[in-house]
Amino acid sequence: MSTFRDPRAEFGPLEARQQSKLRSIPHQRERIESERDENPRDLTTLRELSRTYVELVSISYSLGAGADELRGFLDEAVEWFVEYEQLFHRKSAEAGEPNVPWSETPIRVIDAAQLLSMTILLGTSEQRARIGAVVGLRGPDTALEFLAGLHGDSLEGVDVVLSQPRPYARLVKVVQARPEERPKLMNEFVQHWYKDSRQAYWWGEHLRGPKYAKPVSYDGYWCFEAAAVTQLLGIDDASYRDNEYYPRDLAAVRG
Repeated sequence: MSTFRDPRAEFGPLEARQQSKLRSIPHQRERIESERDENPRDLTTLRELSRTYVELVSISYSLGAGADELRGFLDEAVEWFVEYEQLFHRKSAEAGEPNVPWSETPIRVIDAAQLLSMTILLGTSEQRARIGAVVGLRGPDTALEFLAGLHGDSLEGVDVVLSQPRPYARLVKVVQARPEERPKLMNEFVQHWYKDSRQAYWWGEHLRGPKYAKPVSYDGYWCFEAAAVTQLLGIDDASYRDNEYYPRDLAAVRG
């Protein structure tokens, strides 16, 4: 039996939100296909479709979905994210426009970090590598590169470049630390993660419903990055596994 995982939200409104996003997908796909001739693979719609599937992973996790259901949404999120980044880079080059680095797209950094973390937890090494192959198109970012597996399981000797120090400087410190220091540092990362993610489009979303006397209905605040690095480095999560933002179920999922 599935277990509702997010005490902030209400099951009914959150399930309705999930169904609304599912209904939006055919329209987004149709828009992409219909614009192929005049405006091949519309970038805005590609980006939003990838984001919709990422949101569905988060919402469905909140609702109690198991790994197989979450993987179905993740597979689509990876496909559309990779196509978007490849096409965005190609169109910019063809137009002679300068590259848009990660530092100028903070929301995209958080999007990419969350998608990579979901892929570590639920996806395949091939999917992770595909995302890693497009990460560098916007320039260096050590947090994304580590999550993409581009530095193995260590950052020793790596010149750290962070386009989004909040929240990812704390995560990089976890990776750089000695194994015995990592639980404490990861606990600090998780504790500060929501506050430090203020630039994300979803920040504060749980407050909007009650502000207008409506139920709490949002995509969920889950620090997938903490669970992913916990799994990658084999960190003991006893000190933070009960944190409200930590998706502890997923840290143990393999294969």
